[in-house]
Amino acid sequence: MTPNPFRETRDRLGWTQKRLAEALGLHRVSVAQKETGARPIASVELLALECLLWRAGLIPPRDA
Repeated sequence: MTPNPFRETRDRLGWTQKRLAEALGLHRVSVAQKETGARPIASVELLALECLLWRAGLIPPRDA
């Protein structure tokens, strides 16, 4: 992923901050802060972003 995985994922999905926040169970402001680097991104959030991209068919599944 890019240095800004929240923004990259959102752009690839064509989603708003609000829609991404709802999919991740976050507040829209949290997504905005993570996109600007004002708030750290947890490893579980990176996994969740990857899952969203996989479910949308934008990346292949990982090998187990």
